[in-house]
Amino acid sequence: MGIRNARIGVLLAQLMALPDTRRRLATASLLALLAILLIAPPARAAATQDLSGEWLNSAYTFAAYKLQMSADRKTLSVTWVSKIGNIDEGLAGGFTGRLNASGTAFAGSMHIDAGSLRVNGTMIVAISSQRAFGYPLLTVSYQQDNGVGGSLTLETWLRPPRVSPGLSQPATFVFACPGPQRCQARADAQALGSGAGGKVGTVRFTINPRASRAIRLPLDKTGRALLAQRGSLRVRVLVSTLTQSLKLPSMTALGPVTFRK
Repeated sequence: MGIRNARIGVLLAQLMALPDTRRRLATASLLALLAILLIAPPARAAATQDLSGEWLNSAYTFAAYKLQMSADRKTLSVTWVSKIGNIDEGLAGGFTGRLNASGTAFAGSMHIDAGSLRVNGTMIVAISSQRAFGYPLLTVSYQQDNGVGGSLTLETWLRPPRVSPGLSQPATFVFACPGPQRCQARADAQALGSGAGGKVGTVRFTINPRASRAIRLPLDKTGRALLAQRGSLRVRVLVSTLTQSLKLPSMTALGPVTFRK
């Protein structure tokens, strides 16, 4: 509103300096412009890209961060688990933040749990202009209540699965290989619900470093039979990393997703 008022003030000053005849003509134009400026709402920031999925700390890829955005993309939730040194329980953390007015960052509270110890604090997840695999890098800065603070950068790694309708009923997810080596992995579809736990589909794949690809995971014979019997089938996608030297999480669960006849 302040910018619009300043523009109006400049136009009024210019109008008063005009001769009478030109002033009357300019007044009509100014009134039309005032109507546009006063009625039209201020421009909003572009819609924030859906950041839901699995992300990695670019400098320490062993720790995976699960991001989930709300339906209106105004709230971001982050959870992570990592084993550090001799801490058998590992470090488990969580964050929930709200998007700022400019659509450039989420700010909120965080917590870190290590066994029976809990540390609280604040965190900001900023959306960088730099991009990798079609998604922005995320700059994370945090400040714990005990005085410890720091920052890290996240890049996308696994995109949530979706089911594509068709005869083969494949589930599709996107795997982005962070490098520096080729990524070899396997994805299994695990049935949920009644008789849960059985494998109903599997696929192996290899992706070059710093490349990404959509992976198709169709149901196998057992899965198709269950789908025909039940009419719908909920599955969880388990992605296992076979290239251990990459220090990626050994297994990551995606989904669930539902297949329908």
